[in-house]
Amino acid sequence: MNPRPLAIGAVLAGFVAAGAIGCADILGARFDDATPAGPDAGGATDAPSGPEAGGGDASNVDPRKVEHLELWLAADFGVSETGPDAGGHPDAQIAPANGVALWEDRSGRTHTAFATDPTKRPLLLRDAAPLPVLAFDRARQTCLANTWTGAGVPPGLTFFVVSRGNATNVLRFGPLGTIAFPWDSNYGRPAAEPLLHLLVATGPSARETPQLGGDTNTWELLSARLVPREVGGLRTYRHGVLAEQRSWTGAELPSLDALTIGCAGLLDEFATALVGEVLVYTAALPDSDRQRIEGYLRAKWQMR
Repeated sequence: MNPRPLAIGAVLAGFVAAGAIGCADILGARFDDATPAGPDAGGATDAPSGPEAGGGDASNVDPRKVEHLELWLAADFGVSETGPDAGGHPDAQIAPANGVALWEDRSGRTHTAFATDPTKRPLLLRDAAPLPVLAFDRARQTCLANTWTGAGVPPGLTFFVVSRGNATNVLRFGPLGTIAFPWDSNYGRPAAEPLLHLLVATGPSARETPQLGGDTNTWELLSARLVPREVGGLRTYRHGVLAEQRSWTGAELPSLDALTIGCAGLLDEFATALVGEVLVYTAALPDSDRQRIEGYLRAKWQMR
């Protein structure tokens, strides 16, 4: 028997229990208004990224050569529809018809994401254009997870997500504090359009939610950069263009204690989206490196 899936199940059980109070705080919070800021406010550039911005041909960029890569999930690599199930059946081999059993981490940090329930696995769409994608479905409460040990409290973070649809909680860390990217602040309101944000919560008095916006009917490249104690240290980008920024009010970021993909691990916050690629760096990347990765993703996913 493989002990690792059992450990994942135990951590997720703790995640749900420890996060119940924090979830109520987040859902009931009042968020301050923020005005989108330009390059002069926080030192960020709002120029679209591309090969010319990152130096060289975007198709030749290797995300592993940008320092501080902690997680790299790509739907065209390392997706298995058979394998150990982290939902309590570590010796069982999962049939392909039941969905994705694991999603291999390409970063070298071994943060492979596992299925958390044999009935709630995302599906692999092999023939999607331009590349295979994972399909997450709120109605089926699909979810993948990893214990995510060893990262601790990072000095900064940079996220990249390629998705289509309501991608709320594609990345979700907890339970000691919460980071969700993207996060839909209109979640649970069927009549409302998704309002995607970066959510960071370390307690009742420390929440920031720079808005992303975006068109959920098309492929989106969403990026975020977080760094404490810096003017404009929370920034979100859509297709490499600055969407919004704010200053982080907390002394440090939440600890990276657990990871879920496509779900909150609490209540019923699940993505209904196609997800193609996810990258996490445990540093606030400089604009040049951020643009290199954005250029690589835009070229790979044939975005405008």
